[in-house]
Amino acid sequence: MANISKNIFWLSISRVAGLVLLFFAYTQLFRYLGPFGTGQYQFVLSLVAIFGVIIDLGISQYVTKQIAEDQTSALRYFYNFIIAEVVLSLLMYALMVLFVFARGYEPAVQRAVAVAGAGLFLYGLTVPFLTVLSGFQELRKVAINNFVASLINVAVILSAIYFHYGIVYLAINQTVSSFVSLLLYCAHVKRLIPALRIRDAFTYFDFDLLRKILWAATPFALLVSFSTIYNRVDVVIITHLRGYEDTGLYTTAYKLVDLANFFPAVVSHSLYPALAALMAKGALLDVRATLEKYMRFMIAIALPVGVGGTLLSRQVILLLTSGDVRFLPSAPVLAILVWAIVILFIYITANSLVISQLTKWAVAVTGVNVVINILGNIILVPVYGIRGAAIMTVVSELLQGIFYFYFIWKNITHFKLISQFIKPLIASLVMGVVLYFTRDFTLVAAPLEASTKYLLPLLVNVAAVGVMGMAGYVCTLFLLKFFVQEDIIFIRKLFKSN
Repeated sequence: MANISKNIFWLSISRVAGLVLLFFAYTQLFRYLGPFGTGQYQFVLSLVAIFGVIIDLGISQYVTKQIAEDQTSALRYFYNFIIAEVVLSLLMYALMVLFVFARGYEPAVQRAVAVAGAGLFLYGLTVPFLTVLSGFQELRKVAINNFVASLINVAVILSAIYFHYGIVYLAINQTVSSFVSLLLYCAHVKRLIPALRIRDAFTYFDFDLLRKILWAATPFALLVSFSTIYNRVDVVIITHLRGYEDTGLYTTAYKLVDLANFFPAVVSHSLYPALAALMAKGALLDVRATLEKYMRFMIAIALPVGVGGTLLSRQVILLLTSGDVRFLPSAPVLAILVWAIVILFIYITANSLVISQLTKWAVAVTGVNVVINILGNIILVPVYGIRGAAIMTVVSELLQGIFYFYFIWKNITHFKLISQFIKPLIASLVMGVVLYFTRDFTLVAAPLEASTKYLLPLLVNVAAVGVMGMAGYVCTLFLLKFFVQEDIIFIRKLFKSN
């Protein structure tokens, strides 16, 4: 369990450091592009993400599981995986470019997709390397790459603003970061597997093994496809029903979801191989202990995020857009979307276990969720606008979480859940009271007509109010004796070297 925690810790540190820089970069980018330009750029990214699903075909999760259970199989799986990725990446790049040109999107969007698609191809080549690192649970190396990718993203954004470039230039971000990641991942993996030679991939190509991998990975492929579609399809639907401006307003709020989702992604990435290894040994008591420990921490983190995000949504949007009042309609959307983050935080530990052991059930739930999400967006967006899309995102996450917990309880192990909410919920209510009566203070130095010069005062005031709210939350947890001696020992171990 200590290794899981260290992986989570180092991945989180790298992502937080990168996100601090990214947050500043996005405050400038959203103001620079405006709602319409932001809508175009985020539409391009969403389209690339949807097509990018096919690049993996779920193979990475299956191969990670196999390597975690038997590390001696890593080289054989890697060689066959890298060949599959070359073919799939080229195919998807060609199909994506053909799609945007056939649909007649604006020339800027077409060119941006073509450029971003090149990055998607390179990203596909990094996936086998990342899979090996995950299978060996060597995620500190991934942490380094995450930070480097964030630096590249920031550099591209700021240079685009400085030189007055548009979304086509911004689209090179994935190309550059994927190329650098490919070089770094290759070096990391060769230290783990000295015998690895990329040129030997075709020599060791085993069609029967690849066919076996593809067949076994089919449930994972469906799962990843469904998950990406229901996370991105709302952007495509909004663009077609409401236009780029509303897409820009919606994705500005959703950007906070993307930024916050790094932590559950880190937890899932770290828990997946560890839980797979425990289940392979039949260590159900350890599985239950791991599940409850991390679920307890995630609940304690998630609830104040929801309360704070709801009560300070206007202030957060102003911060994210450098005080650009054109984006204020994003605030009600953020107040809803933040609860999707809360739900994901809470069920992400269950997500790792269900995907590992109950993949077919996960596929079924996520597939139904895709249908519900698409139909819900088509019905709600014309009536409620972008708030309707936000509601459907929360509904989708809630359904996913409920069924995942049910499947674990029924098929793997019983665990504590409801009782773990009580103390964090009480503390969150205390925090909510503090924020409710102090939040207007944040707008004194930054009126609604704010411009970039008000960004620092607004940031200072929001930080001050946030600290007061968190102080109330943490103090209440201490008074309720939420923290135990084991928690202190657990936290101290994170800072110790292996």
